[in-house]
Amino acid sequence: MLPADLRAKAGALATPGLSDYLAFCKAAASRFHDRSGRLRFMIAPSAPQRCTEPLMLAADELARSIGSPFHTHILETKTQAVTAPNSTARP
Repeated sequence: MLPADLRAKAGALATPGLSDYLAFCKAAASRFHDRSGRLRFMIAPSAPQRCTEPLMLAADELARSIGSPFHTHILETKTQAVTAPNSTARP
């Protein structure tokens, strides 16, 4: 449904890796977290089924280190709950 030029631009974008995601979060947190005593930045990777375990663990570590909440969407639908791989929960 996108025009060809936009499809080409989107197709040329590289998928961000772990270091890219963490750099983005650190930059955004330094700019917005606790700004004016009102704004808060939250570490929020999409969902475990779409993220690697190293990304989820690094995001949790970053959130703890900057005092940010950590938020993700976990098994929101019956299909996700049934099809999700078993994993070890981390407190």
